[in-house]
Amino acid sequence: MNDNMMYQSIDTDRELYTILSNFSEDSIENNINEALQYKFRPFNNRMPNLPYIFKLQFQGIVDHMSFRDDSVYEKELEVYNIILNKLCSSYSLQIGTGIPDEQLYTLVYILYQILVSEYTERSLNFYSNYIAMNKDQLLAAIPADKRVDKKISYGKKVYNDPSIVALYDNFETIMEMVASLDIGFIKLMEFLSDPNTAAFIGTYIVDTGDIYKNYFANYLYDEMNRTSMITSIKLNFLEIIKNNMNITSVDNNPYIKGQEELK
Repeated sequence: MNDNMMYQSIDTDRELYTILSNFSEDSIENNINEALQYKFRPFNNRMPNLPYIFKLQFQGIVDHMSFRDDSVYEKELEVYNIILNKLCSSYSLQIGTGIPDEQLYTLVYILYQILVSEYTERSLNFYSNYIAMNKDQLLAAIPADKRVDKKISYGKKVYNDPSIVALYDNFETIMEMVASLDIGFIKLMEFLSDPNTAAFIGTYIVDTGDIYKNYFANYLYDEMNRTSMITSIKLNFLEIIKNNMNITSVDNNPYIKGQEELK
């Protein structure tokens, strides 16, 4: 929407109609399609939250109206429903129950943040934290014929903990195992946000497919994104290990070797 149009005084029904007509379903869906196409951005900043931008625009309209008109609020709800329906169709999700008007924006904002704006950041954090928290079980599950024990590796130079070294050397196999996990919709939302947010989403949205394997783990199999994805996860994972639950001192961190040992 043109800013000059939005922030001038709105005095007539015709002016209001002209402004609201800019919020067309086609233009909104085109914006979402482009955002979804580039949602995986391992080396770029997160994308803007489209529902939040629209909320600011509608607030600007209301602030500059010289009369009250419910059509603005109705159009705002329509826009949020367009975004929600597009997200659902793009991720094989479905609206399971009626969404109160007062909850609609919050739901759409959160879903867009998780599935689009912060898709990369939240995905990388999920994988990294999952591996860190389940490292022993994952290592024990590596088939003997796939297990790698490099005589010389970066991991052995830096880490004291043999399990961390083994994880580092077998990271691609570990990622294949994580990609094959069966993770339900609500549990995935918990991993990507928190239990309360996941419960809120689950109140209104249901998964009609396998969102984890089809829309998250699939990047680990895609030739165009696999290398970038695994490299980013590994770097994120190593940062978690380095901090060791926020214990950053080398003296207190059993996983990291001191500088003298590296010489």
